[in-house]
Amino acid sequence: MNRGRKIALSEEQIQRAEKAKEKILADMISEQEQRLSPTQFKTAQTGILPRLAWYLALTEHGASSEEALKQIWEDLIGSVGAKKRFASFCGSIPGGFSLFRKIFYQALQSDLWDNQFYQNDSQGLCFHTTRCLYKDLADYYHCPEVAVLFCKVDHVMFDNLKHIRFERSQTLGEGGSLCDFHYYKQ
Repeated sequence: MNRGRKIALSEEQIQRAEKAKEKILADMISEQEQRLSPTQFKTAQTGILPRLAWYLALTEHGASSEEALKQIWEDLIGSVGAKKRFASFCGSIPGGFSLFRKIFYQALQSDLWDNQFYQNDSQGLCFHTTRCLYKDLADYYHCPEVAVLFCKVDHVMFDNLKHIRFERSQTLGEGGSLCDFHYYKQ
């Protein structure tokens, strides 16, 4: 993670925050290993808990919430490369929506989310998410503001694709009653 480069903290504060992050993360991992399924735990351990721990460590050691969120956002943007390349590839070729839909639908079958699909055909993949591990863990560790970033990164990956249109009017992380995902062939 890009630790502290743009945060108004002293080098000593950043070092203390980095040490605190390791302790917080170890505690989170130990706790969640008992609570989560293997699939959930793998995602939590690699993609969710490190960001929550870093956010908490930064704010506990003098960073404002805004500064800490900026660091988490920069890390998230840097981590979505492969997923964005896949979406861009599918969104740039004729017929790519079919490939995207099949692979993405399969990925959405994991227990990271509770999804209700109401369209899955050649024209669209649409579903409602009513439970999300990213939101659940951010809430569990009392930093729901980080969940908002997890939601926003979807736009980095899926906006502006040539043959796939992404729409969403609400998310659980942003206070909605559900996440309403719409991916359409265009």
